[in-house]
Amino acid sequence: MTEAEIDKLCEDSETYMNACIEDAKHAWSITGYDSFDLDQPTGVIRWSLSGQTKLLGDFQFVGSFAEESQTWLWGWANSHMLPHLLEDVALVRAFGDEHGIEALTCPRWEATMDDCWQMTAIASRLLEAETVYRPPNKGVCAFLTIKNLRWA
Repeated sequence: MTEAEIDKLCEDSETYMNACIEDAKHAWSITGYDSFDLDQPTGVIRWSLSGQTKLLGDFQFVGSFAEESQTWLWGWANSHMLPHLLEDVALVRAFGDEHGIEALTCPRWEATMDDCWQMTAIASRLLEAETVYRPPNKGVCAFLTIKNLRWA
């Protein structure tokens, strides 16, 4: 892909991701819960309110941002994640290989938080995610794609 085509991919992906986030906020009140739980063996995220699970979704691990080192690590390069949580993001790497996009194929690289959101946006668009989620955390921030949102 040319630099202009990559820029267009980034722009279109960010538009897609932002629309998905807004849709999830309105349809599912995704920002209105006080806790969440990631069940890695099942690949299900649960959002709860006052201790009661209200919303479920199937998640895939896109990648993570280490605040101290200011680096992005793609999910497909993270040996600590269960393999079934990385199946979709492997397709993002394959797209990067096919189109010569280094940011999608380099396992770890210096990044900003904006870069991480951009990678998540590209993943969300390529994988047709319903929304994305970054669980609140300090130190290492995970980025997830979510599909199949449903009431508990």
